[in-house]
Amino acid sequence: MALLFNGDGTYSMVYPEGTTPIWLLPADRPKADPTLSPPKSVLLDTMGYVDGECNDTTAAYVGEDGKRVQVTFWMHPPPLVSYFTVHSPGVKPDAFPEMANVLATDGDLALLRLPSGPVNPLSDPPPDRYFIYRIGAGAGEKPPWLRQLPNPHKLIFMDDTVGFLNYGTHDHDRFFAAAIYQEHPLRPGGSVKFYISMFDSETWAWARKEVFVDSPEAYRYRFTNKVITIGGERGSIAWVDLSNGILVHDMLLRNNNILRYIPLPPSELPDLRTNSVRDMAAVDGCLKYVSMSYPPMTESSTSYYFGDWQAKAWKMAMQPSGTCQWQEDYHLRASEITIDDPSHLELLPDPPNNVDKKRVLTKLHAGSPAVSLHDDGIVYILTKVEYSDRKAWVLAVNTSTKALQAVAEFDAERCMGFSFTYTQSGISKHMGVELKEDQCQDHEASWTTVSYKKERKKKRW
Repeated sequence: MALLFNGDGTYSMVYPEGTTPIWLLPADRPKADPTLSPPKSVLLDTMGYVDGECNDTTAAYVGEDGKRVQVTFWMHPPPLVSYFTVHSPGVKPDAFPEMANVLATDGDLALLRLPSGPVNPLSDPPPDRYFIYRIGAGAGEKPPWLRQLPNPHKLIFMDDTVGFLNYGTHDHDRFFAAAIYQEHPLRPGGSVKFYISMFDSETWAWARKEVFVDSPEAYRYRFTNKVITIGGERGSIAWVDLSNGILVHDMLLRNNNILRYIPLPPSELPDLRTNSVRDMAAVDGCLKYVSMSYPPMTESSTSYYFGDWQAKAWKMAMQPSGTCQWQEDYHLRASEITIDDPSHLELLPDPPNNVDKKRVLTKLHAGSPAVSLHDDGIVYILTKVEYSDRKAWVLAVNTSTKALQAVAEFDAERCMGFSFTYTQSGISKHMGVELKEDQCQDHEASWTTVSYKKERKKKRW
């Protein structure tokens, strides 16, 4: 990769022949079916693409410098993976230094991090910009909306540590963004300190506070893999270390500076080592946790993720008293999953060595489990023929019947092995507003209430 001077003070990234920038849309991306109602929840690729096409979710923001940025979501029923795109008129797609990211969603709101502008290697990179996006609640009452948050300045945090709580009313948007930070002692024998960097829409400002764990066991918490919104009367957000436990903070309790620690359930399955084989989600006030494991590697194995994998799950009802207990939910093996629909077999690759195709799931590399937010008993599994393949399949497995419910192809060009690829989101169920033709033009948008199922107006780069 090299930098090319554009002549206007900006630079573009030049990639070797035969390679494609990972923020450009794949040509074979799934197409939305306008006859279908919005899905109740989706698998959302958290890394954005650059594209100027619009649909009924498009929202735009014009900054003080007059520069415009627009965000559009492309929703598909799982196991298809949904994604989002960003566009700034006049800025080349390959001029941005990094990809846009969805940090978190809750209800009809999403927290986004967008790169500030084109690359300039002769100066320090400008700070990232954080935006709140609203997808639109339908009936013309809440159109899509995009607004930039103040710069957090010295409040440094990683994308994976940011949680989001949307507790607005029908007439009033109200939300918190909160990121956890661990300060490790400089000298042996010291204790880890925990801080929360928080944005409150009521004050429209960032703040930082020290918080304290409720038990010595909480110091087992090492690394934040995921943040989930539990919500409820206390407005709880949970930071999840998928190797050890959970830290829960009740955002709506006044003068609250306590992190409640919940250890993960003890596991009987071996080799629970990597974060790409676990997932946790909050569904209707209940925590659901799934963990995968694999047979021991042999000389013929090409990766750790191969063979007759297992998945075991637990669930826990969150109690206001704070007393919580994990309960086993299900336990299944790849070899137990039945494939009854011939169309599913047609989508899946042929197994090697004349193996019965109905046993193909035991011959695929598998990982990245994701608990469904709306379809009880469904878990999504990412599969590949080889660990490093750029083509993958997402399986929807019914854990109650141990049957393959659906299959979808997935472009894994941006997925290294089974690294983080997508997350669950319920933002899709709030869709329902479509734009007029001028939404994709370089001026403020106007809106009209129409059916989600109507034809969309489009404009490309």
